[in-house]
Amino acid sequence: MRILMKRFLIGCLALLVALPVSGYLTWMLLPVWRWSEEFFGIEAVGHSGPADWCYLVTLGSVITAMFGIWILLRPKKSKSHGA
Repeated sequence: MRILMKRFLIGCLALLVALPVSGYLTWMLLPVWRWSEEFFGIEAVGHSGPADWCYLVTLGSVITAMFGIWILLRPKKSKSHGA
């Protein structure tokens, strides 16, 4: 039960970190969003900045990257072959 609570809290903390990081990255990727708007013809940048879907794509990418890093860095369980 304790390990489940620890993982839940780590997930919540990761989500809280991902939200502002994604907002910052969305603005930093503004040239990419403008290019995608011209190339694909999908509304990506309006008068007030990138569209909502741009933020959601960035948020999903950040969460996926954080999950991948967590998977790579988590301690490995030792496999004991009891005889």
